[in-house]
Amino acid sequence: LCAPVALAQDEKPDKPDQPGAEAPLARTPHAREIRSLVRALASDDWATREAARERLLELGPEAAPWLERAARDPDP
Repeated sequence: LCAPVALAQDEKPDKPDQPGAEAPLARTPHAREIRSLVRALASDDWATREAARERLLELGPEAAPWLERAARDPDP
């Protein structure tokens, strides 16, 4: 069995440092790829955007949290 681990006084739980900042997204098998694909959605090149869209659709629910966060980002 695992015993609960207490945080040291100077440690903080995983929370964003700045007000309004979001916590990091969970690591998934395709996290790096998804992050890159989400950035590619802002490309000036239509073919790049379309390829990213198709791959994100293939990844399905795993990509949803990344896309939701990107939709809330004021800097597309």
